[in-house]
Amino acid sequence: MAENALRVYTTTEKTNYKMKSLMYDKLYREGVATEQTCYNQPPHISYYLSDDIFYGTLTDIELDTTNAKTKYYIGEELDKTGLKLTGKYSDANDKELTDYSVSGYDSLKKGSQTLTVKYLNKSKTYDVAVVGENSLTAETAKTNYKIGEEFDKNSLSVKMLYEDNTEKEVCGYEISGFDNMKVEPQTVTVIYKGYDNLCYNYKKLRGESMKVNYNSTIRSCFIGYIVQAIVNNFVPLLFITFQSQYSIPLSKITLLITINFGLQLIIDFASAFFIDKIGYRLSVLIAHLFAALGLISIAILPDMMNDSFMGIFISVLLYAVGGGLLEVVVSPIVEACPNEHKDKTMSMLHSFYCWGTAGVVVISTIFFNVFGIDNWKILALVWAAVPVINGLTFLKVPIAPLINEEENGLSLKELIKQKAFWGFLLIMCCAGASEQSVSQWASAFVEKALGISKSIGDLVGPTVFSVLMGISRAIYGKFGEKINLYKMMVFSGCLCVLSYLTVSFSSSAIAGLIGIAVSGFSVGILWPGTYSDASTSIKGGGTAMFAFLALAGDVGCAGGPTFAGKIAGMLGDNLKMGILAATVFPITLIITLIIMNLHKKNLYNTKNL
Repeated sequence: MAENALRVYTTTEKTNYKMKSLMYDKLYREGVATEQTCYNQPPHISYYLSDDIFYGTLTDIELDTTNAKTKYYIGEELDKTGLKLTGKYSDANDKELTDYSVSGYDSLKKGSQTLTVKYLNKSKTYDVAVVGENSLTAETAKTNYKIGEEFDKNSLSVKMLYEDNTEKEVCGYEISGFDNMKVEPQTVTVIYKGYDNLCYNYKKLRGESMKVNYNSTIRSCFIGYIVQAIVNNFVPLLFITFQSQYSIPLSKITLLITINFGLQLIIDFASAFFIDKIGYRLSVLIAHLFAALGLISIAILPDMMNDSFMGIFISVLLYAVGGGLLEVVVSPIVEACPNEHKDKTMSMLHSFYCWGTAGVVVISTIFFNVFGIDNWKILALVWAAVPVINGLTFLKVPIAPLINEEENGLSLKELIKQKAFWGFLLIMCCAGASEQSVSQWASAFVEKALGISKSIGDLVGPTVFSVLMGISRAIYGKFGEKINLYKMMVFSGCLCVLSYLTVSFSSSAIAGLIGIAVSGFSVGILWPGTYSDASTSIKGGGTAMFAFLALAGDVGCAGGPTFAGKIAGMLGDNLKMGILAATVFPITLIITLIIMNLHKKNLYNTKNL
């Protein structure tokens, strides 16, 4: 075709549209030419293609506010639902417009406001009124509280009277002046926090999103305790394998347990001085990083180093740092989450350590039986993926401050001056000792009492104990609001004593196994219950309190089984007598709980004189 020839392009179907064909555009035409075998739409043309070609030229816009919201309470967001904007075009074809903008609205400015609706170069206006606030009223259906009981916001009704004499319930408020440890008449102040406060908006924009976000935080903390269960329980399953594969004496291998828990004790103590400085997010990320590095290293370093034991030693050091940090940071993160019935959540949290322990033992045993113990390195890398993935989730989840901005946290000197603090340390130590005195010897006891193989003994003893302990924590996590924590802990302590006596004086293997199972169930609430009670009783305890509680608990975990083992050794390796001697721990716990509760009651009676 000649260059000066007339080119006419048309569609195969008749339309009402007249426009310059895309084929007139050089960029488009060259794009088509590049397609050798078939037509493919080029990515773009060299000019803007407006929808005016379908409707003609926009001449005007028409605004209908018949169904629009024109009355707002101060703080309400703009609602465009009822607005109807219609475009008028030169070809007489009208089109309803949706991609328009509205400007001029100020939710915090009382009185009449003129808003501008704009589409392209056309605009229309309409008026709205913002009603201001007049007075705040607060009524509560609950005025009597027991000492230690949390303030019940569900019984509180806070309403705002507006300038047009309408009254609406508001949610943007906080409570001050309530102290659940003071036994005296108290004046509670409702502090109105601002304007985005209508209950509808508050629940929609704050309440629901907060619930979702902090639920993700709590789930990550649950998995964090599974990570701790992995680092504490996986490697001990390989001790005999290390002995045969690397020719390491059993005396050196058993030293690894001391190294693991000893370093965790050091981390517990040191964390009181640095976690607040670096923050909980960084601390929990470091914990997961070291846990993952330790599990990865255990599969690599023993074969890379000339001294295989040194490779295992370094790996244990790495994951022990992770385990120690997790013990300190996970519980405070959960405690800080905005949540009613925190004792329930804390109990559910600690149940995941039990599920993790049982899962590690069961899954590892099945893996070794199916794929062979020689492939243990693969399983180590699989377990390492858990802290890697969970660590990545902690990069995004929200972490609430443990102490509110308006509160002053206790210094270490102030904390140690509190008598209750020392009482909780003793309770925590006894809780750890009560938990581990039977748990650590469960495998040996089952093997000896029932006369079964060690592999089955490892599976039956610790697994039964952990599962029952997890069930106990899960039950309290589900129904905790209906159960008095103090009474539950005293009952659990008494049940622990009874289970210890059953194990010690049982004449049959089955009775001994039942005693082990009951002991696991009985100690379930002691550790998380102490955390919750201490957090409620000692306001502003902060990181230092949780760190020292973890330290006391780990001291009990290390000391309880050692004490039981020493007594058993002194009495001719009589494990039953060693466990009987260990009843001193739950008994001490019960006595301490009763004394602290009597102190609270005496304080209550004194203030009411």
